[in-house]
Amino acid sequence: QVSTGGVAPSLGLGLVSNLTDGWSAAGSIQLQVPLMGRGGNQAPLAVSSSVQLQYQPNRWVAARASFETRTEGTRLLAGQVDSGNRGTSLFVGGDIAVQPKTDLIVTLGTRIPVAVLTELSARPSPLILLSVVIDV
Repeated sequence: QVSTGGVAPSLGLGLVSNLTDGWSAAGSIQLQVPLMGRGGNQAPLAVSSSVQLQYQPNRWVAARASFETRTEGTRLLAGQVDSGNRGTSLFVGGDIAVQPKTDLIVTLGTRIPVAVLTELSARPSPLILLSVVIDV
């Protein structure tokens, strides 16, 4: 998060499987371990999981549907423990991935919160995602 200067290194595991011509499925789990940001702010320790179904009609474009969960622990706000945002949320979403060159993939997507499984003081917001991946 740019405003607080927070950084959250991630470690994860993923699996991809080709189903039939043009169709594939993927699953992943990821652990995010945040570092302290400015002003005593620190994002929560979090575990995310996802399942995606992808249709790729040709080499340069793909469409994905996804189902994701995110479980967050307590966070620090101005050095004080804030456990009001601790809990688990479910999201559905979709992505469009474009590969204009062999070593470049641009993805635009969204995630919409559909359920909160545990008590959260603030409901998660919809997300818009943009990623640029360069294969070196």
